[in-house]
Amino acid sequence: MSEAAATQFPIIVVMGVAGAGKTTIGSALAARLGWTYREGDDFHPPSNVQKMRAGHPLNDQDRAPWLQAIARWMEEQSRAHAPAVIGCSALKRKYRDFLRQDRPQVWFLYLRVPHAELERRVETRHHRYMPASLLDSQLETLEEPQPDEPRVIALEADDTVETTVDTALRVLRMRNAIIREGNDMNPAARDTLCTVIPSLRYRDALAAIDWLCRAFGFEKHAVYAEGMVVQHAQLTFGNGMVMLGSADNESAWGKRIAQPDEIGGRETQACYVVVADCAAHYEHARAAGAQIVDELEPKDYGGSGYSCRDLEGHLWSFGDYDPWADMQS
Repeated sequence: MSEAAATQFPIIVVMGVAGAGKTTIGSALAARLGWTYREGDDFHPPSNVQKMRAGHPLNDQDRAPWLQAIARWMEEQSRAHAPAVIGCSALKRKYRDFLRQDRPQVWFLYLRVPHAELERRVETRHHRYMPASLLDSQLETLEEPQPDEPRVIALEADDTVETTVDTALRVLRMRNAIIREGNDMNPAARDTLCTVIPSLRYRDALAAIDWLCRAFGFEKHAVYAEGMVVQHAQLTFGNGMVMLGSADNESAWGKRIAQPDEIGGRETQACYVVVADCAAHYEHARAAGAQIVDELEPKDYGGSGYSCRDLEGHLWSFGDYDPWADMQS
């Protein structure tokens, strides 16, 4: 699955030991997003259910077919372009590695709850086959996610359901784990990956496409051209996009747009692009021939950034300030 599709159709695995709130938080999170929720326990083979009902903890061999069944379900969801949430203990790192292998759409939301609260919850809840006595074995098996693990978010989950779900949504958005959000979306906006797309015009659009990819790191998504004339092109950068085409002075739209060199090098607008490593991006763009107009420097509003002109004089700004993260903090 491509990075863009992974962002549009994610699968959130709500993980933790018994009593952490996987079902409660996972189903509430799915309801807020308008996504499918599945209970990971439903994927256990009958032999596992019988073993747990008898009070015996599962081992790696027991869990293998269970994890394989969950992985198959994940693939089915992704083929159907259906984002989803699933509650799954995923206690060991190798279990998580198995589920996320070749699946960039999979994120883990680890619910961390104090031991005393876990004991209170499992003693007062009813589970169809998981006895409270298995909590200690799960805690012994648990390998808490570490900072080097990809696509994992840890949450303190001993607050109310509403507060925990609000926090989960905030952090998932901040980490760009979820973009497509069903029920949370403004009804005026179409449910798609990127709703605001700048559109640019270049005299030599084919050369501009190659240069923007080489200098700035864009990728070609679609190019429709006849000879040297580009009717329409789409370039992507992460989950963002710009559209561009050849400049002309004949069409109604073309007559509304002036090129920078026709108005003294000025622009009425510019694109801002969020990058992971602004210093490295600056050096790469400068080496490719970008004309730096504002040097790389710290910004009052956070992070660092720089501005430059491309090969036909259009202004671009790049920075590691992320306005999405700022809005969700």
